[in-house]
Amino acid sequence: MNQDLEALIQAYIAAQECSGDEKSRFRQAFEELLAGVCERNPSASRNVILLALHRRVDAYVRAQNRPSSIPPKA
Repeated sequence: MNQDLEALIQAYIAAQECSGDEKSRFRQAFEELLAGVCERNPSASRNVILLALHRRVDAYVRAQNRPSSIPPKA
């Protein structure tokens, strides 16, 4: 996975999962990363990028929660 995409996904998840004072800090970090992506992709609107991000976040979370296919060592 692209490092920029993974950083954006992780920032989005962190902003959604935290609360209180941390939420604004994580939200700010996410917005900065998103602004960078929008600048590098001027042909795509912010809404299109966010829709694509939400789909990737769902897939990322499912992949992280999937148990390993490698059996444990005995």
